[in-house]
Amino acid sequence: LVPDSNYLLSCVRDDTLKVLDLRMNQVLRTFSAEGFKVGCDWSRAAFSPDGHYVSVGSSDGAVFIWNVTGKVESILKEHS
Repeated sequence: LVPDSNYLLSCVRDDTLKVLDLRMNQVLRTFSAEGFKVGCDWSRAAFSPDGHYVSVGSSDGAVFIWNVTGKVESILKEHS
């Protein structure tokens, strides 16, 4: 999965991230994790520059990082 103008990473209020293929109008992948909660309507999710990871902040202040296969790689808590 190479992030480009054909894909959209969206943070959804059902406490998931979804990668959408804009050409095919399909959900390609859904990311979720125990403890991940969308905090607000303007939560920003992002691809890593190399396209191998996605990340987003949770309502409790933690940052969740998934690899593009859907596995949680890291949860960053108690950071400043």
